[in-house]
Amino acid sequence: MEKDGTRKQHVPKILSWRNTRTAAVLEARVDKSEHARHAASLVVQGRSFTLEGGDVASVSSDVVVRLAGQEKPVVARILEVLVKFDNTFPDKLASQITVRTYEFLPSLHHILRLPRLLLTDKEDVVRPCDVLAVVNLQHDCYASGCTKQQTVPVLQERQRSTKTRSVVTHMDTNSWILNTHSIHNHEIIKQAVPPELSVFHRVVAEADVARVRAQAVASMKEKAKKAVKDSATTGATLASASGSAPPAPASARASSTTSTRASTSAPACASMSARTSTSARASTSASARASTITSARASTPASARASIPASAHASMSTCAPAPLAHPPAPPAQPRAPPA
Repeated sequence: MEKDGTRKQHVPKILSWRNTRTAAVLEARVDKSEHARHAASLVVQGRSFTLEGGDVASVSSDVVVRLAGQEKPVVARILEVLVKFDNTFPDKLASQITVRTYEFLPSLHHILRLPRLLLTDKEDVVRPCDVLAVVNLQHDCYASGCTKQQTVPVLQERQRSTKTRSVVTHMDTNSWILNTHSIHNHEIIKQAVPPELSVFHRVVAEADVARVRAQAVASMKEKAKKAVKDSATTGATLASASGSAPPAPASARASSTTSTRASTSAPACASMSARTSTSARASTSASARASTITSARASTPASARASIPASAHASMSTCAPAPLAHPPAPPAQPRAPPA
């Protein structure tokens, strides 16, 4: 990156083909016709190239390649990518790829159950079209004892930042594991793995299927019970922390609702009985008053009743309002205006 923010343009270094690793590999062969054909060529060392399937393979990438004279493809590591420096150079087409092959160990990894590999000293030169796919190889840290870690800065926009992260420091051992669980390029990976190490065509017996299903059902039931128990424990903990009782079960809530409705209807019944007793008292008082007046009339002689004015009869037969305890004060006299 330049100071003005522009990206620094990569200037390829032009080499004589004789000075490349590819030339050294071809020169060691018995048939040196290929070496003689490229001896006077100029080339540029590339950093990556695109495969026919769309993968991008770089130097040090692990790939599946097809070697001359072998029917089964092999796993290899890319060591060098050459591009001819001629009239086709503007197209930047890779011409030769130098690889170092892996070999499979006779048994799977005892924990991961994946194929194990060793990087050999055998090197070969292939065409770009012979590189079939990029594969995922991981260092066997368990067998190598990779336990140390180091702190490295995090790159942001190709520059080091103040943030850091911890990475495992791999031991310098030749022990690798092929990730055959990769969905990408799984058909090509299947072709490269030996049949005795293949993990793609394992048939499970019917008894094993039934046993696995029974274990799965039992595990799901156990998880459901644990979830219910954890939920009840959490509810009781929250209730005790807030000072309130935990939620009651459904039966308790139903009985509580019934008792609440009964207690709610009780005042209504009481008010109805109160109104009934009030009306009874009112009717009793009226009849009592009527009987009192009638008896009074009966006990009074006719001559005495004749001397009683009509207004008195009216007041006796009609309930007059009770006099006020504090009669209203007379209206204030108007004051004379000041002189």
